[in-house]
Amino acid sequence: MEKLIFNDGSIITHMTSKEGEVIKFLEPIDPKEFSVEIWCKGVENQMVDTMRHVINESIVDYELIDRITWVRKW
Repeated sequence: MEKLIFNDGSIITHMTSKEGEVIKFLEPIDPKEFSVEIWCKGVENQMVDTMRHVINESIVDYELIDRITWVRKW
């Protein structure tokens, strides 16, 4: 992860990679509600949970579409 994206209400909604990929968190994180140690751990957990979800979706999709389309999509 290179950076986090916040919505207008200062809630963390997405993460981005160095390559410019943007991935939406499964659940947004409101850093105003917690101390920095707690919301940073929440970001870490969302990174893992979100990537696990995306990988599982891509595996299911691999069986449904042709390989070239799959590579471009995922």
